[in-house]
Amino acid sequence: MQEVFVRLARRAHLETIDQVERYLFRVAASVVADHFRKQASNSALLIPYDDSRHGQAGFTPERVLSGRQELDQLIDALGELPERTRQIFVLYHLEQMKQKDIAVRLRMPLSTLEKHMARANRYLLKRLGRDK
Repeated sequence: MQEVFVRLARRAHLETIDQVERYLFRVAASVVADHFRKQASNSALLIPYDDSRHGQAGFTPERVLSGRQELDQLIDALGELPERTRQIFVLYHLEQMKQKDIAVRLRMPLSTLEKHMARANRYLLKRLGRDK
């Protein structure tokens, strides 16, 4: 999921995409394919196929739809954040930068960055209904 958002964040103009959902799933499929390609290149990581462990049972149409809806909600919620707060959130959670490095890069005190992170986390959790 994070890699999908990293790739989305690297795309300069998401608003130019005609069919965002189709594009998003293409990116996700590419991330999954890259992951399995990388694993296949390292034979030590290969595990024999076991239907009970690797089968499609967990990917019901309802689960896929629910995941798509949650992803849409998250993308919408990220777009609603103030630009600076969104940038900080993406750098930290998707680019996996350390807060200290982000603060240096954006030329801001660490305490200000932490306030942006807290604001983003509170807003996203509330927006996704997970603020309990």
